[in-house]
Amino acid sequence: MAAKISQWLYKYALEWASLFGYNNLRDFMRGIIVFCVAVAAVLGGCTAINKRLGLSDDHAVEERLEEHIEDATGIPLDLTPESPEKKND
Repeated sequence: MAAKISQWLYKYALEWASLFGYNNLRDFMRGIIVFCVAVAAVLGGCTAINKRLGLSDDHAVEERLEEHIEDATGIPLDLTPESPEKKND
């Protein structure tokens, strides 16, 4: 039973990998890890970059990037979590 579940899970993961253009799971997992690290760097880096360049939190470029990410993924995202979001309701 466990072997069948393992085989099914492997085939399922490989099917997902092929949707993103990967031929094997190792490259797919590397892609996922690189994506996660990149997202963490962007999330943690925006506040530091803003401070370094003397920009205010939630400036126009950052807000536009947040809108683009939300439009593409449907996930509301705040790239500078240290400052509260301004709602335009």
